[in-house]
Amino acid sequence: MKNLQICKICESETKLRYVLEFDYLLMSKLQERQEIFRCKNCQSMETFPRYNNRELEKYYSTEYSTAVSKKNILRYLQQIKYTFDFRKIMKHTSNKKIKIFDFGAGYGEFLAFLQERNIEVFGLEPTKLARDFVFQKLGVKLFPETAENFNFSEKYDVVIMRHVLEHVSDPQKVLNEIFENGLGHNSICMIKVPNGNSLERKIFGRYWSCLDIPRHRFHFSKKSLRFMLKKAGFTNVVINSEMVPMDLARTVSSWLRNKIMPKRQKFINPQILDALLIIILAPLSAILSIFGASRLIVVAQKNEGKKIL
Repeated sequence: MKNLQICKICESETKLRYVLEFDYLLMSKLQERQEIFRCKNCQSMETFPRYNNRELEKYYSTEYSTAVSKKNILRYLQQIKYTFDFRKIMKHTSNKKIKIFDFGAGYGEFLAFLQERNIEVFGLEPTKLARDFVFQKLGVKLFPETAENFNFSEKYDVVIMRHVLEHVSDPQKVLNEIFENGLGHNSICMIKVPNGNSLERKIFGRYWSCLDIPRHRFHFSKKSLRFMLKKAGFTNVVINSEMVPMDLARTVSSWLRNKIMPKRQKFINPQILDALLIIILAPLSAILSIFGASRLIVVAQKNEGKKIL
């Protein structure tokens, strides 16, 4: 493969940054070598080869995080995240009765959280098993399309993309559709993605858990997100760092199991190791977040009006 590529976000030249032959999240050898190129201009990264959605299906197993129900401390941390997300949404919406559309709703855990707070919810989820589960549990019929192929037929007060944008093949196209057809006047889009320019990524490199190749096609920076959102037409864009203690724990766990003690990894329970590291490394996660946390949370407003800054 080439040592240079063209950035799909800003069309600048990118250079090879990482070569990977192992899926550090699912702990399995990749079927094909993966390369990650970094753009010096917008500071984003992209995974190669550029698979289509059908080619990527084989890399999503039942062990993948979106398909695994959270338990114990992980479930508790998930509920805390949902609470913070909900408060951020309500802070930036003026209406008491709002309609929220969730891209990549999965098994509807966040939709259920919103429903309990009397929010009218809608969503999209390409996995049939997840759609059927959400319909049976919540009575919500999710759209079956992928994000790239979905066209809005009505407008919403809030459109959410929680760790979805990094999975799509054409993020600019998706953001354009949200802006043009998915949002009404002074509505907002909330996006959560890993921070590809984080200190954690710079320290641990290929072992950074949020690389999640090849499922994560793009690895965004604040600069690249702002570039795409403004190109789509959004006027007020606020991007903040988000500290998630389990990210550093998973990264250190991956580094330990693959770099330090690869011959002993079969004797180590990854879930127990991750849980212990979450507790031990929480203070360090907070310190690292000062210099660039592992995740980013974005609130972008469609129209001019009351500033969300």
